[in-house]
Amino acid sequence: MARERDLPGWLAAVHPRYRVPHHAEIAVAVAVCGLLLVVDLLSAIGFSSFGVLVYYSIANIAALTQPSGQRRSPRGLQILGVIGCVTLVATLPGTAVILGVALIAAGLITAARGWLHGTDRPDSDPAHSSQVDDATGAAQSDQAAGLAHRGLDEPTLDANLYARTVNMVRSYQFSRMTEVSGVAWIVLMFSGVMEAGWALSLKASAGFTRLWPTVAFFVLIIASMAGLMFALRTLPVGPAYAVWVGIGAVLTAVIGIIAFRDPVTILTIGSIVLIIAGVVGLQVAGSGH
Repeated sequence: MARERDLPGWLAAVHPRYRVPHHAEIAVAVAVCGLLLVVDLLSAIGFSSFGVLVYYSIANIAALTQPSGQRRSPRGLQILGVIGCVTLVATLPGTAVILGVALIAAGLITAARGWLHGTDRPDSDPAHSSQVDDATGAAQSDQAAGLAHRGLDEPTLDANLYARTVNMVRSYQFSRMTEVSGVAWIVLMFSGVMEAGWALSLKASAGFTRLWPTVAFFVLIIASMAGLMFALRTLPVGPAYAVWVGIGAVLTAVIGIIAFRDPVTILTIGSIVLIIAGVVGLQVAGSGH
């Protein structure tokens, strides 16, 4: 942001030896220490949480503009994400929210002043563009000279380039499939955790008579179902659903024993162990598929 002139330029400095943005790190440390001196720790944590939730809300809203061909999840998931962020913001301390709104307002005012005064971006500088064009032209000339020195003509180069490109595409497709499957399993596991969350929230809501457990129940059950829906686009339905149910069942049983003092027997513990073994086995089988 400092390089783009959204923040003071001196924050973009990088230490010549350690290669870290030392000016920015010092500024953040001073800001955090000052914040802790004037507000309590809970408000400081709430202030940080507010910033993160605003960031995630903006990211979800921006994802709504993606074309259908580039999307990996339905638009409803982004809408759910925005609703979840707004719901969590409502639980933060009022002081933290006020400070966060004030900081965002200050940033918008600063940006507006730059726009009104016609502040140029680094990439809009004519001298900068000229330097880039000169460097590109020089690189192309060096590449042509190197090919001529090695005795390679354009048809030979095109054939070699085509073969390398095909191999790269095939390798990318395989790695992409593996990556997508891995992401799906991670999302599925988080969805199983949220399944336990909504079950416990339902218990704590006392028949929907308590506000925040009731809100948590609806948020978590929607998020859990959305995660399961996303995972089933890639994973086989049998192992995926069994893993989702198994994670929720184990966590619900364990937390019920700890928090709600549910009865504990050897049969209960043995059953939990068997469920965990089944979840691991189904995850391995699903990954192999």
